[in-house]
Parts: sequence; C-alpha cells; structure tokens
Amino acid sequence: MVIETDLIPFSQWIGPALVSFGIGFSVLLLASLVFGYLTAAVRHGPLAGGDITFRVVRSMFAETLGLSPRRIWSIARLAIKESLRKQVLAVLAINVLILMFASWLLDPTSSSPAVLYLRFLLNASLFFALLAGLFLSCFSLPADLKSKTIYTVVTKPVSAGEIVLGRILGFSLVGTVLLAAMAAMNHFFVLRSLH
Repeated sequence: MVIETDLIPFSQWIGPALVSFGIGFSVLLLASLVFGYLTAAVRHGPLAGGDITFRVVRSMFAETLGLSPRRIWSIARLAIKESLRKQVLAVLAINVLILMFASWLLDPTSSSPAVLYLRFLLNASLFFALLAGLFLSCFSLPADLKSKTIYTVVTKPVSAGEIVLGRILGFSLVGTVLLAAMAAMNHFFVLRSLH
C-alpha cells in the first residue's frame, strides 16, 4: 500500500491539536455559562439569575477541588468488574468469528487487497467497540438501580462527579483494552492473509 502523503510527526501536530482542544473547550464552557445564565434570568430575573449562576460555578469549583482520585479509581474498578460480569469479552469472540469468515468475504486478488482488508477490519472493530461502549454505558446505571447496588455507593462520601468520572474511566479502560486486543488480532490476521 502506497502512502500518498507523508505522515506528520507527533511532535508537530500535538501542540496545535491541544490549542484547538483548549479553544473548543473554552467556547463550550462559555456558551454553557451564558445559556445557564439566560435560563436562570428568564425564570428568576436578571440579578437572581446572575446569583444562581455564580453559586453553581462556585459549587462546581469546590466539587472539582474535592475530587478524590482514590474514590474515582474505586468506582472505575467496580465499572470494570461489572463490564466483565456482563460478558463484554463476547465482543472479542465476535471479532474472532468475523476473522474466521473474513477470508470468504474478502478478495486477496483485488487491485489493492491491503486497503480492502484494512478498511473492512477497521470498520468492524470500530462498530463493535462502539456497540460495546454504548451498551455498557447505557445499561449500567439502570442495572445498578435494579440490583440496588447504587445505594451502597451513594451512602458513602462520594460525590456525583466522582461517580460519573469513575464510570467514564472504567468504561474507557474496558474499551481501550477491547480495541487493543482487536487490533492485535486484526494485525496478525492481515499479516497471515497478505504475505
């Protein structure tokens, strides 16, 4: 496979990418503050709306400073255990099943078989990783409410932000491990199929 454009080194694109991220995050934060103020001003008046917005921002900073990495990591570990209990590893089994039958669907004698194989495997990996992340994140909280395990978590001195960050971290780690495992399997499949 021929690369038509040179790859940009990491050190050259990471700086502008971080600047773009910072600008986008700042604009989004400012827009949400303005929207929150306008909503509060319409409901309670301009002065009371400013006071409400100020109290919300002050409590946000207080909660951010009070975040505990230890509690966040504990909730992330619980999310990882929950994911394994929900048999998220079945995604890897589905990936193996796809790899077993992919040689029937893909034509290695095409004009550019590497592009065909890589496009197919990358799309399949992306699809299954997104499905796994979607199902894990959507059904975890209702399942916790149904099994009443969330009640033991919220009785501890844990803030709502720590619960959300812990869940995000846990599910992100599970998704990262799934993607890494699928990438390794797909790499060996492509190396074996296209000598």
